[in-house]
Amino acid sequence: MLKKTALMVIVTLLLSGCSSKLAYNNLDWLASWYLDDFIELTDQQEKEFEKRLSAILVWHREDELPQYREQLLQLQQQLQTPQISALQWSQHIQKISAHWLRIRNKASLEMAIMAPELSNEQVSDFFAALKEHNQEKREEFDELSAQEIQDKRIDNIVEKFEEQLGSVNPAQLGVIEEYVARSNRTPLVYLAYSDRFQLGLKKTFIEAHKSQLSSQLYELLSHPEQFKLAKTLQGDSIEKSLVANMLQQVHASANEGQLNHFKEEVSELIELIEALMVAST
Repeated sequence: MLKKTALMVIVTLLLSGCSSKLAYNNLDWLASWYLDDFIELTDQQEKEFEKRLSAILVWHREDELPQYREQLLQLQQQLQTPQISALQWSQHIQKISAHWLRIRNKASLEMAIMAPELSNEQVSDFFAALKEHNQEKREEFDELSAQEIQDKRIDNIVEKFEEQLGSVNPAQLGVIEEYVARSNRTPLVYLAYSDRFQLGLKKTFIEAHKSQLSSQLYELLSHPEQFKLAKTLQGDSIEKSLVANMLQQVHASANEGQLNHFKEEVSELIELIEALMVAST
């Protein structure tokens, strides 16, 4: 699922990973290219998929981008103050979660409507590809020790901060290391959750009557949290608090050069969003 990090990369996440106008304007092609790794659609199904994806992108431009712009303008204003509190960062995280949920539910509805048109062979191939994908990811981490996995996660987070701040100083590295040490999120935990979700999805395809398949799939796709372990669900709010505290501490320890770099990143992203909004009219 979105799969998502919530670091200073907050502003990049607002575009769901799209960091350029070119990428955003070609999401329909990129999505089709990515989908080909998991399922081969017929010509008619491909046309239907492109039609529904185009509708999602129009909705995203018209309804979602203005909300991203509003949040970024708020962040831009907050960056003019001496400090951004952990509470304010927490509010940004909540807004990002809301953005993601709206996208997930919109896409889930459109894809669930198409599901009954898939053949048994397509469904079988799809789940086989998903299983292989997860297994490849699992093997990648199985070869690493617990410390190596933690170090890899730290490196990934540092890289994201460097993209937004230009650099990471020793104090900020310490904050990141503390966050990772206290966090209960690991790639293997996510992969286990993904396995349970995919098994539930496969069960629905097998057991649901064709007339009920779309509605049952949408219910599952829009509520994937049911496949999380109780301890993971309990830790979600703690995790968000840890992320908010990390963002607050990293921002508080940023030097003038880092702050200016981040302000420029936010300004450029606002300009990108505004350009994309104009392109939709």
